[in-house]
Amino acid sequence: MVRKAFMTAIIVFISDPDARLGVAFLASFFSLLLVFNYRPFVDPKLDTLMIAAFVTQTLTLSCLSPSSSFCLCFFA
Repeated sequence: MVRKAFMTAIIVFISDPDARLGVAFLASFFSLLLVFNYRPFVDPKLDTLMIAAFVTQTLTLSCLSPSSSFCLCFFA
């Protein structure tokens, strides 16, 4: 819930678009690491599904960056 609140409510108060994107990417990346390390669900299939969702979110945020040094997009 903290990640959802951060990604939807707190990010909008950052005025610089590049900084907003960087902060959103870092929040998404660190939440991916937390889910990958702690595996919060009892069912391993749900853990895999959540990891896949966070990977796609992190890759999407990395592809949105206009700077070439930040872009990790493999599809460009």
